[in-house]
Amino acid sequence: MRLTKVKLAGFKSFVDPTTVQFPANLTGVVGPNGCGKSNVIDAVRWVMGELSARHLRGDSMTDVIFNGSSARKPVGNASVELVFDNSDGKISGSYAGYSEISLRRLVSRDGTSSYFINGARCRRKDITTLFLGTGLGSRSYAIIEQGMISRVIEARSEDMRAFVEEAAGISRYKERRRETEARVSGTRENLERLQDLRDEVEKQIRHLQRQASTARRYQDLKNDESRLLAELLALRLREIDSGAAINDRAVRECDLVLQQILAEQRAAEAAVEKQREYQISEGERVSAVQGRYYEQGADVARTEQTLAHTRELRDSRRNELARTAAMLQELAGEITRDEALRERLRGEIAELTPGAEQVLAAERAHAAELEAAEQALQVWQQQWEDFNRRLGSTQQTTQVERARIEQLEDQLRRLGVQADRLAIEHEQLLSADADAALATLQQEESAARGANDSLAAALRATLANLQELRVKQQQTDSRLEEARTERERTRAELLSLEALQKAALGEADRESGKWLKDTGLAGRPRVAAQLTVASGWERGVETVLGDYLEAVCVEGLDDAVALLGRLEGGHIMLVEQSGAGVSSVAGSLAALVQGPAAIVRRLAGIGTAASLSEALARRARLGPDESLVTPTGEWLGKDWLRVVRGADVHAGVIEREHRIKTLRQTLASKESAARDVEQQLAGLRQSATDSERERDAVQGQIQLAHRAHSDALGQLEATKARSQQSVLQQERIGRETTELAAERERAQQALARARAAFESAATELEQLDRQRHELESERDERREATARARSLAQATQCRARCCAWPSSATSLACAGRNSTRSCAAATNPSANCRSISMPRSRDGSRSRRN
Repeated sequence: MRLTKVKLAGFKSFVDPTTVQFPANLTGVVGPNGCGKSNVIDAVRWVMGELSARHLRGDSMTDVIFNGSSARKPVGNASVELVFDNSDGKISGSYAGYSEISLRRLVSRDGTSSYFINGARCRRKDITTLFLGTGLGSRSYAIIEQGMISRVIEARSEDMRAFVEEAAGISRYKERRRETEARVSGTRENLERLQDLRDEVEKQIRHLQRQASTARRYQDLKNDESRLLAELLALRLREIDSGAAINDRAVRECDLVLQQILAEQRAAEAAVEKQREYQISEGERVSAVQGRYYEQGADVARTEQTLAHTRELRDSRRNELARTAAMLQELAGEITRDEALRERLRGEIAELTPGAEQVLAAERAHAAELEAAEQALQVWQQQWEDFNRRLGSTQQTTQVERARIEQLEDQLRRLGVQADRLAIEHEQLLSADADAALATLQQEESAARGANDSLAAALRATLANLQELRVKQQQTDSRLEEARTERERTRAELLSLEALQKAALGEADRESGKWLKDTGLAGRPRVAAQLTVASGWERGVETVLGDYLEAVCVEGLDDAVALLGRLEGGHIMLVEQSGAGVSSVAGSLAALVQGPAAIVRRLAGIGTAASLSEALARRARLGPDESLVTPTGEWLGKDWLRVVRGADVHAGVIEREHRIKTLRQTLASKESAARDVEQQLAGLRQSATDSERERDAVQGQIQLAHRAHSDALGQLEATKARSQQSVLQQERIGRETTELAAERERAQQALARARAAFESAATELEQLDRQRHELESERDERREATARARSLAQATQCRARCCAWPSSATSLACAGRNSTRSCAAATNPSANCRSISMPRSRDGSRSRRN
């Protein structure tokens, strides 16, 4: 596996997308300080998962993003991609089949990092796991940075062990073992917490059971309260019906007052809306006036600023004009003085021209001689420099070859020691045999894996069964809750209807109720409960029977009449339940009713009509004791009519009784269904408890089997790793032995070449030593000749510059050169002129002109 390229974009100094190619196994990155060489290795370490900004030479992870410069804006994120060649299959696992693997990391300004393997998003752990055992990583020994060698040499035994394990390729197994142990430890802690939760849940269950018993008692009391409340509401309803007319009249009066108040309110709202529109229009006018006022103020301010600026500009121009006039006057005086000086100098130059030409001719001759001497000295200087270069090169060659000889001899000694060590390691590896142990461990691991798989299958089946039971339990809980809700709703409706029925049938009368209770007739049914009426004729039957619906059905009137003396107040009606049956006459109301004979007999002479108009049409044919009744309750005879409208205590008694019977049957069926659901729920809870015990037992067995399998697998992997490492070490020793032999041969040949070069350089040094004396003698001669020529040239130059000119001209020239010193030769031709600095010659001496 080899790194082939690095792609950087926005990372530190690599603001533009840059690709760094690594075409060979050995590649160097060179450049001046600050060009970004270290950023390349920082990018590699960063993609490998480095989380410490200090190791990336920053304060925070966002410091790796290009932060901008004087010519570039900062970028929002940084991205680095590493491309590895995996043609040798060094990387194992799911990416072993890829010949090329790319890793990319992306970080944004908010500090969020994203990792990608072959373009797929992944975790940082996936990248670190991918390179476990390969020697690569953000802190691995494969990245040698500044100070890394010293840290490896001075490392403690634990740190050195980590390097060795990474090089041996067993770090991945240690990492897996650590993760497995962490998961096992976490599972144990979860089991302990689960046991604590179970204890707490059991305590809560006991507490909830006590609450449930309390809730059942509360429900019973609540049912009694609902029943009594229904009775109370039935009585209040009767009182409310009697006062409904008065309340209706009061409501109508209040409605009239309310309509009047609403009319007044609408008139006030219309006035307010009109006033609001007027206020809005006036506000718009005020806003327009304010806008014009602010515009005029802004114009005035701009005009004042313009006037102030104009005044300042006028004053500055007047000052500048005065300064310019003064300067023109000063320049005119200087021009006048310069014109006078120019005329005087022209006369002096005309007088001195003949003598200056002779001195200049002599100066040119001596200067030519000096130039020839200096050229000869420069030729010698060039020869001397060539000699020094040859001498330095030869001395450097001698030192280099001497150092190379020492290095090659030391290398040959080290190669010999390394060859001996490889031979010893090869013998030790050949003596080790782990095939038998590997076969035994494979059998143990296979057996442990089979046991683990069987227990895992059993656990899955148990968990599936437990999950199914829990789902059924939840469904049953929902059904039970629905059944209880329906039962309570039915019971509440039944209690309300029973209270209304008792009030309608007079059972709420205290005096009559007390008499019935004392005589033992309180449990006897009422007539309304014994009747079965065809659908649609309940209202007609209630109109005909009236108070008969409240009658109590008894076995015989004689026994009941004997007890009437105890009745102190109230009203009571008794009807014999026994008696001869009555034949139903077709078309009569008795044909539509089934019940006690006395009641049916009373209905036998009453006919039926579909509507009031039909009854009126048939009225003329009725006999004196005959009558007709309609389904809506109109009852008429030949010469009379009875109609009941509004509040009637007996209205809906038969239909209500039928509804009460239906509700009683429904309530019984729902109570039975609720009991069945409760029994099913209890069975499901017991089954769930049994399944949980079975699950706990299987989980305990799985933990033991998993621990045994992990131990066997760890031993097997360690043995395989040692076996593979042994084979790899034998191959490595063979390769290294071959490479050592070739390297020793190359070192011996290089040593022979270095010794020959050293001897040749020593011979050349002897020759150069003799040549040095000759060049030094020649140097002395040329320096003397150059010094004589320079003295003559300087004397001639001094006469040409100083002695041939009058004192006034000399003083003028010196003044023109900004010099305050006077020339001594101007007054004394035999005196020496002041020294003039000359450039240094190539031999190191400084030329001076006198």
